[in-house]
Amino acid sequence: MAVVINRRAGAVRREGADRVAQAFRTALGTRLCYLHIGTGRDVAEAVRRARDEGAHCILSIGGDGTCTAVAEMARAGGFIASALPGGTKNILARRLWGEEATLFEIAERCGAGRVKLRHMDAGDANGRLFFVGASFGLIPHLARAREKLRGRAEPSGFFAALRHVLRLGRRGLFQPRVAYARPGKDTHRCAALMVSVKSIDEVLRRPGGKDDPASFDCAAASPQGWWQLVWLGLRAVFTDTWRDHAAIDVFNVPALDVNGPSRLVVALDGEAIVLAPPVRLTMLQDAIPMLGADGSRPAA
Repeated sequence: MAVVINRRAGAVRREGADRVAQAFRTALGTRLCYLHIGTGRDVAEAVRRARDEGAHCILSIGGDGTCTAVAEMARAGGFIASALPGGTKNILARRLWGEEATLFEIAERCGAGRVKLRHMDAGDANGRLFFVGASFGLIPHLARAREKLRGRAEPSGFFAALRHVLRLGRRGLFQPRVAYARPGKDTHRCAALMVSVKSIDEVLRRPGGKDDPASFDCAAASPQGWWQLVWLGLRAVFTDTWRDHAAIDVFNVPALDVNGPSRLVVALDGEAIVLAPPVRLTMLQDAIPMLGADGSRPAA
């Protein structure tokens, strides 16, 4: 096994990268063939070195972006990966290890062998994987501003993030510039589009079943204005109500084509990237085997 730690991730900074690393060294013992502490920028090189050292399973400790990057390499390279809660939201990690599991508890589980392989559903966006959701419109631009603020995008810093936000209106993002086409349906324009991997509702404990278990759950904000989207977001925070058929178009599809007048900024599991249109979203059921908790309780 190998462990790749992003020392800039929120939870890792709080606990201390060296302390987290020592917990996995102690728990895994001779099964640990490689351990790396670095940043998100050198994850690919760390994975390559881990494979050279003979790792068949790589535990990634970081935010959703870091963990998804390792999962993409696992899909291409044929090794087993896992996402551990080293970041802030850790939605993918929580799906694998439980809502309350800490890094040190997970280290103990791995050391004791209380783990199992889970086949995770995923979405594919022009070859890029996501396990939680993809969004188009204003949301990914705010995600990109956040990345600039955290120093993960160039240029970085507070003023770079502020300039990015102030340019949103000039770029026409407050107009319905996103177009989506459902299979067999007409193309629609929308102000914002959010696409969720099928099992995210169960993770967030929100009501509502799926028409098809191997499909996306989609919500497109109507083009009349952004206030509906803001109001919907506030309701989701304070009342746990996220479906409003008067303000959004809700539908369920296994694939979706998204287009626009220029290159699209897409937030995949919170990470903002730029993709050339059209962006083809495809549902991948049971796409990747990933290591997670076996469901048993730790021994007292």
